[in-house]
Amino acid sequence: MKWAFAISLLTTTAMATPVPAPDVDAYRLRVISNEKAIGGEVLRVSNGKVGVFKSVEAPELAVYVAPAARSDQVILHSYPAGASDNVLALIGENNLLTLSTVEDPSVKGLRPNSTIDWSFSMDRRAPPAAEGSRDTSKDLLYTARSGKWIAMPQGNAGDWVMMFRAAGDGYTVTIDMPAKIVYERIEW
Repeated sequence: MKWAFAISLLTTTAMATPVPAPDVDAYRLRVISNEKAIGGEVLRVSNGKVGVFKSVEAPELAVYVAPAARSDQVILHSYPAGASDNVLALIGENNLLTLSTVEDPSVKGLRPNSTIDWSFSMDRRAPPAAEGSRDTSKDLLYTARSGKWIAMPQGNAGDWVMMFRAAGDGYTVTIDMPAKIVYERIEW
């Protein structure tokens, strides 16, 4: 009887103890788009690419913020940080860059006209949204170039990869969808 009481006391105490919060703020990223298949979806990672994946089991992307060299920029690390520390980066050639996770963003030996960059901003100083307008204070911004986020379909199974199309890109692709990426703090 004495042991049953001790076990029930330990069980009750363990169930009442809250899960400890991480030592850093973690964020999830969400797509805002008029395309119903991706609008409001949380971003996930599949084979290093970040997007909305319906055809495969892809883990939800969570990130934490680390300061960058410039005060208006941040580096986004995958959360939780495991044995390999991945960062969010844009990788590609010319003016079309794929949002990806990479273990070492300082990779050298890219082909000519190739880019790998991890210059993001999570600027919360945006003015309040006007009535009827979307609040842009939580937009994830790419700070190295002007341009726009797009979602590009990948395959025929409802998968979409997030990309950045630099301003002045002469290519017109009718299958890409304009999108925004917003961040939201994960509450523990």
